[in-house]
Amino acid sequence: MMPPIAVAVPIYLMFRHLGLTDTKLGMILLYTAVNVSLAVWLLKGFMDEIPREYEEAAMVDGYSRLQASSSRACRRRPPALRQPRSSA
Repeated sequence: MMPPIAVAVPIYLMFRHLGLTDTKLGMILLYTAVNVSLAVWLLKGFMDEIPREYEEAAMVDGYSRLQASSSRACRRRPPALRQPRSSA
C-alpha cells in the first residue's frame, strides 16, 4: 500500500491542470475512481476464496467456463451481488 499523500499530490496537480479543482465533476471523478477500485479489490479477494472444485464440477456437468464460473459463484455471492429476480 502507498501512503495517501503519495497519491493525493499528483491527483491534485492533474485536477488543477484540467480545471477540475473545486468542482462537483472533480469530486465525482475522484470518489468514483477510489470507490470502484476498492470495490473491485475487495470482490476479487472474495471471489478467489471460492473453491475451484465448484467450477470443475460444473464443467463436468456440461457447463461452459463462463457458465461454470457464474454458477459456482452465484451460490456464494453476497446478496447485494446476486441478480434481482422479477416478482412476476
